Formats: sequence, C-alpha cells, structure tokens
Amino acid sequence: MNCTWKIIDIHADGELIIKAKYFCALDDIETEGYCTFDNPKLTTPFAEVTEEMVIQWVKDQLGEIVEKRLAEQKNDLKPVVAPWLPQVFTPTL
Repeated sequence: MNCTWKIIDIHADGELIIKAKYFCALDDIETEGYCTFDNPKLTTPFAEVTEEMVIQWVKDQLGEIVEKRLAEQKNDLKPVVAPWLPQVFTPTL
C-alpha cells in the first residue's frame, strides 16, 4: 500500500515538538488528524527537523492504524448512480 503523508502543522514546547497535524491519502481516500507524541525527545536541533522526520514519528505512532483504515474505506467503496442521473437496470445472471 502506497500512502502519501504530509505534515500540515506542528506544535512545540520550546524546541520540543509535542504534536503534529498530519494528512494521509490512499489514492482518492484522504484523512487528516493530530498526533500527540507520547514521549517527545529532542535528538535533532529544532532548526534541523525535516518534514520527513516528523512524518516518520507520526507513522511510528499511528501509521499502521491510519493506513489500515484508509485501505478498509477504499475496499468498501461501491460506485452508485447519483439520483438525478438516469437509472440503468442491469440484470444479474
């Protein structure tokens, strides 16, 4: 599964990043939310933190469940005809 991750916003206490707002997409299924870091550690100077680093922190904490839920939603999508469009009857054999 190939999800696209982005960091929209971060919250910090001094130079310690304590929360990040993330965006994750699997094709046309998208979600966003906040990840509060359980045990934030400053191992890299704040000015040197990259989006990729924060994405990895979010994925370490929430990545598996977020990606699993997106995959479930994608699998549950069934196309329907909008009510204002002509309805077509298709017999099943």
